[in-house]
Amino acid sequence: MGRVFYSFEEYDDELSKAIGKAMQNPDGKIQKNAKQEITDCAEAFVYRTYSPQFLSRRYGAGGILDVESYRSSQYSDNAIITKNASKGFTLHIYAEAQWQQLFGGSPEGNPDTLTEAIEKNGLYGAPPRPYMEHAETNYGYGGQFEKDLVSELEADGF
Repeated sequence: MGRVFYSFEEYDDELSKAIGKAMQNPDGKIQKNAKQEITDCAEAFVYRTYSPQFLSRRYGAGGILDVESYRSSQYSDNAIITKNASKGFTLHIYAEAQWQQLFGGSPEGNPDTLTEAIEKNGLYGAPPRPYMEHAETNYGYGGQFEKDLVSELEADGF
């Protein structure tokens, strides 16, 4: 059985809190599925798009497939963005994959993070590959975000 509210204001306040909780929960469906979409798009639009492929790839061990390098915040340039327009909530999930120190870190003239370099500059002759943009389109606007939000709200009694 769902929650009982005695006024619209009480309902609206509790709904806002529940949406914020659902979007910020690092173990919840929204963040889990958004991060999975990032890894899927990194694999499809970065790792499988050119040859020869680089010999030194970190994949999930510090590379762009490493979900431990994904963070959520209010703002980031390289982010998958999920929004609940009716309540004005915005969640940014971004990747912070760092340069491999094996090769001396960031090549001169490149951004601080590997993600930003791949997204905007391209590397070693490869063109820019905006995999985060694809992830945002697929997850944020493809209907999955809304399904995950509804599921989280239902689990919270709405």
